[in-house]
Amino acid sequence: MSTASEALPTSSPVQVRRWRDGHIEPADDVVAEEHPVQLSYQGIPHVVLLATPADLEDLGVGFTLTEAIVGRAEEIRAVELQRPGGTLEVRIDITADRFAEVLKRQRNLTGRTGCGAGGEGCRFQVKTAPSAGWESASSS
Repeated sequence: MSTASEALPTSSPVQVRRWRDGHIEPADDVVAEEHPVQLSYQGIPHVVLLATPADLEDLGVGFTLTEAIVGRAEEIRAVELQRPGGTLEVRIDITADRFAEVLKRQRNLTGRTGCGAGGEGCRFQVKTAPSAGWESASSS
C-alpha cells in the first residue's frame, strides 16, 4: 500500500511544437498533472474529482464547505489523505448530524461537471495509456 507521504508530481515536462514567426519550432514546456481523487465521508465514497495532487486535504475542506455538506468548518472533525492501492482518497470525518444529511442527499446527487472517466460514489482507476507520438494533420 502506498503511503500518503509519497509525493506525486504536480507537473511534468513535455516537448511541444510552437508556431513562431511563420514556422513551427520544438520547445520544452510544463503541463499540470491531474489524478482522480475520491472524497469520502465517514468512509463512504461521495465523489471523485480530477485534481493536481497537492494540498488535497485543503481541497477536501473547501469542497465540504462550498457544497454545504457542513455549515461551518468546526463541523469537520478530521481530514486525512490516504493512498489505498495507489489511489488517492481524502477521508473526511464530519459531525453525525451532517453525515445523516449526506446520506439523505446522496440518492439525489448529480454531477454538474466531469471528464466522463468517473462519477460519484465510485473509486475509479484510470490506467494511463503509453505515450504516443502526436502529429497534426498539417505537419504530415
